[in-house]
Amino acid sequence: MRAILEGNAVRSKIRDSRGRTQNVRPRASRRLGKGRRGRGRLPGVSALLAGIIRFAQPLMGLIALIIIIVAYNKVTGSELFQLHHVEVTGVSPDLQLEVEQSVRKAIGSTRLLEIDLGGIRQKIESIPRVRSAWVMRALPDSIRIEAVERQAIVLARRHSGDLAWLDSDAVEIGDLTSVKLPSGIPPVAKGFSEGARTQLAIADDRERISVYKQLEEEFSREPGSIWSLIDEIDLSLPKDVDIHLIRPPALVHLGGREFRNRAENALKTADAIGRHDAAVLSRLRVQDAEAAAHNQNPVSFIDVARSDSIVLGFAGPEAAKERQDPQLKTTPSKKH
Repeated sequence: MRAILEGNAVRSKIRDSRGRTQNVRPRASRRLGKGRRGRGRLPGVSALLAGIIRFAQPLMGLIALIIIIVAYNKVTGSELFQLHHVEVTGVSPDLQLEVEQSVRKAIGSTRLLEIDLGGIRQKIESIPRVRSAWVMRALPDSIRIEAVERQAIVLARRHSGDLAWLDSDAVEIGDLTSVKLPSGIPPVAKGFSEGARTQLAIADDRERISVYKQLEEEFSREPGSIWSLIDEIDLSLPKDVDIHLIRPPALVHLGGREFRNRAENALKTADAIGRHDAAVLSRLRVQDAEAAAHNQNPVSFIDVARSDSIVLGFAGPEAAKERQDPQLKTTPSKKH
C-alpha cells in the first residue's frame, strides 16, 4: 500500500523508444471531481432565495413609499407649516391690507404646501385696484405677494351720473372717495364705455385716455394754467372734443387739435362778453360781435373749432334771470 501511495506521489519516469525520459504526473479522478462539484450545488435553496428576493423588492419599495407619505403628512401637517404670515409689497398700505385679508380668506385652514398659488394669484388680480400679482411660498410659514397697483388717471362720469376713477386702461378702480390725489379733484371726463367691453371699445377708451392726458398737459402748462378753469370734458368723440367751463358755465367745442389756443380764445370770448367789449369780440372774429356784446342772456355755447370765426349761443331769458338772481335756480350745480 505504501508503495502504491509513493508511486502516486512521485513523478513516474518513462523511457520512450528512443531512450528519452519523460516525467508523467498522475491524472486526477474525473469521477471524484464531478462528485465534489455535485455536492456543492443546492438547486432548491437557490431558487427559493431568488423567489424571496423578487417578492421582497417591491414590498420594500411599497413600505418605503408608505413611510415617506406618512412622514410628509406628519411634517407638513405640523404647526411649523401652517400659514402665519402674508407679506404684500408694491402697493399702498390700504391696498396691502385688502390683499392680505383676501388671501387669508381664500386660504382658510389649507396647509401651506397644498395652497394653489395660481388660484390665489387670480383671486388677488380680481381686486379692481390690482393690475398684476406674483405669489410665492416662503417656507416654513409665509406667503409673499408682489403686486402692481393700478393708478388713477381719470375721474369719469358714468351714465348713471356717478363718478368713478379709471386707470390708464380705462378700468374702473373705485368711486370718488377711494382715491385722493395731491392736486385735488381734476376735471371730470365722460364718454367712456361701460359694462363688458369689446376690443374695439377698449381701444377707443385708451384713445380717450390719451386725449385726456394731452389736454391735462396742455392746459396745465405755465404760465397761465387753465386746467382748474375746466369743469368737464366730453370725450364721446375723441377726435371732436367738447369742454365745459366753470365760469361762465358754457359748453366749448374745441374739435380735435390746437386745444390750448382754442380754449384760451373761448375764455377770452367769455370774458369780453361779460364786459360787453365788442372790440375784443371783433378781433377774435366772433360772428355779429356788436350784438353778442350787448346780449343780456348768458352765453351757453362757444364754438372755437372753426378756422374762420367763433360762433356763440346764448341761453334763454330764464337763464339770464338765474344769473342775476342765483336763488331762482331750480337745478343743483354739478358736484365732483
